[in-house]
Parts: sequence; structure tokens; C-alpha cells
Amino acid sequence: MGGGPFKVPKAPVFDGTDVSYPSWSQNCLLSARHHNLIEAFVSETEIPIADISFDLTPWVEKGFSVGVLRQAEMGWWFLFDCLKKDSLKTMVRHAGSSSKGFRVLKDHFLPLSQSQIRVQEKKLKSLRMRSNENPSVFFTSIRETLGVLQMLEVKKDDREICSLMLEGLSIEYQTLRETLVV
Repeated sequence: MGGGPFKVPKAPVFDGTDVSYPSWSQNCLLSARHHNLIEAFVSETEIPIADISFDLTPWVEKGFSVGVLRQAEMGWWFLFDCLKKDSLKTMVRHAGSSSKGFRVLKDHFLPLSQSQIRVQEKKLKSLRMRSNENPSVFFTSIRETLGVLQMLEVKKDDREICSLMLEGLSIEYQTLRETLVV
């Protein structure tokens, strides 16, 4: 690892100004997986990369493998390369490790709270197909809201989802709705 930090090839930039949390998270994790760095973000093992000097001996003596340490360091620099805003970099730097940094960013973009969950559940239940939509567009909006709930670690029953889809169909699909309900 000598000679300076490892530089991962430029990844897509996710600065959070014009994207929702789910797309930021998914894009970052997909790009991390592409670079074989996914464990640096999803691992529960906290490796304080900000404090790692080029001498890995103290960390190896603590039981970390060199491969894990290198992946964590690459994950750290990858995360920094993904961020444009200095304020986000500062948040990540204070977190102290790539996995903690990723969790801090997750909380920043969409804090996990009961109020956020209630807002998304209310939105899901109120979704209705508009007159200018076709069922595909309507179902996509339901899937997007379900994706946000999934990121908030809320699981929905398949029957409930099917009911919401049928209830939300416009009046012109009344016959289809009644047929499927029976």
C-alpha cells in the first residue's frame, strides 16, 4: 500500500443534491460491488481507516487480515471520490470508517424514523392511477414507493400490495379489478 492512498477509478458522483436516497444508495453500492468493495460498506466490522498509517502491523496484530485492511482503505477512498460536497466529506471523515461513513450518509439522505415510514406508507395507500397514466406507469410509482419502504427496512405483505394495486386502478379497469378480486 505504500506511496499514497489507493485511487479507485472514478465512480459516478452522488452528491445528494438532486437524487433521492434510494437511488444514491443503490448506485453507490452497485459501483462498490463493481470494484469489489461492497464488504467495506456492509460489514459490521469497524476499521478506523482515518487512523491507518502505511504500517499495517498494529492492525494485523489486532487480528485483521491485510486483505480486509486494504479493502477497507480502498472503500474509504472510493467513498471520498463519490462525494463532491466538502460538508459530506467532513461527515464521512468524522465517522472514521468506510462502513460507518456509509451509514452516516444513509442517515443524512433519509433518516430512519417512524415519521418517514408513516409518510411513505400513507403515500403508498393513497396512490391512484391518473387518467393520463397506463397501468405500467401506475405500478412503477407503487414499486418506487415500496423501494423506499424497503430501504427503511419495512416489509409489505404481497396480498396487501396486490390489493393496493387493484384499488388504485382507474375506473376504466373496474371489470379487471372485479375479476381479479373474485
